[in-house]
Amino acid sequence: MSDFGATLTLIKHNNREVTTEDRQLVNQELENFKAGNEFNNALGENFIYETLLIANDNTMLWIRLSEYWYGDRDNEENFEFAKENDLPQAEEIAIRLSRSLGKIFIIEAKFENW
Repeated sequence: MSDFGATLTLIKHNNREVTTEDRQLVNQELENFKAGNEFNNALGENFIYETLLIANDNTMLWIRLSEYWYGDRDNEENFEFAKENDLPQAEEIAIRLSRSLGKIFIIEAKFENW
């Protein structure tokens, strides 16, 4: 498993459990979004848009956009370099997805360790 990267966190406004239909809607919106937009990580690779349901009483979806691994050295420098590239794009994706999903979910972009 990777060590860090850009993510989106989607939490339902009503704090209810994410349903299968909610997840299908999010995945469909992501597919529509990807078809018309190209966002790349700091290495020039396409974002991955991997959707995961997070424990937390199943009230949260987590979308991994990019992923990186720590190496033998320069970990902090690599983290910051990737963050400078990926976080602004993740924030832009969150804004755009909020147009279609914002009535159901609060969407937050992050760049984090996991």
